[in-house]
Amino acid sequence: MKTPLDFAARLESLLHGSNAWEPIMPLSGMAVTGRRRLLAGMAACALFWADPVVAAPPTDLQEGARRHVESLAGEAIAALTKGLAPDRQVDTFRNLVERYFDVRTMGRYVFGDAWTAASKEQRAQLLKLFSELTVRSYLQRFGGYSGEKLAVTGSVPTAEGDVLVKSNVTHASRAPVKVDWRVRALEGRYRIVDVSVDGVSLGKTQRSEVSSLLHQSGGLVDRFLDDLRGRVVQMADRGN
Repeated sequence: MKTPLDFAARLESLLHGSNAWEPIMPLSGMAVTGRRRLLAGMAACALFWADPVVAAPPTDLQEGARRHVESLAGEAIAALTKGLAPDRQVDTFRNLVERYFDVRTMGRYVFGDAWTAASKEQRAQLLKLFSELTVRSYLQRFGGYSGEKLAVTGSVPTAEGDVLVKSNVTHASRAPVKVDWRVRALEGRYRIVDVSVDGVSLGKTQRSEVSSLLHQSGGLVDRFLDDLRGRVVQMADRGN
């Protein structure tokens, strides 16, 4: 049985008509190589230089959310072109994740039943591991950066009070790919809580994979945590 839809394959199918699907989540323990790394990174984060093209006058909330996405793109591309040492790259991307994403909200949703069953101490460990896996996953998938850009095309408010920032990831030799960012205002600060490609939520895909891994761990949170720690170690050993 195939694993849940992964964003790298989703992008590649859009660009080249491929029907091949591979899991991209670091939790799955499967490596992403070559061009697939780049496409997965585009789906997971799409950290590229932003050229805003806002179709209609935005509200203050929408304007702030749009600028949040553009700021992330600008900082990420600057970091990717500096030629930093691996340990510096890890630190830089860890800082970006902490400042631009709401790791707690994302982690609580992704971990699902594991979060419900976890103690306060276990939840703290889950969030720490989720953040580290996210950071190293982005690094793993950006070795093939080749000048892609992110163009913001608009933004719309959601029924939940978030803002969906719509964008296209473009490349000179490929058709644009739609990447949407769900941004939430939290205590006067903006944070990304989900990313979607072609209408498919990354959070929902991750949640499905986590559910499968938790089942493999017999529903035991401690065993699940040990598995996540092993994933982090493996990625660090590979230099990501």
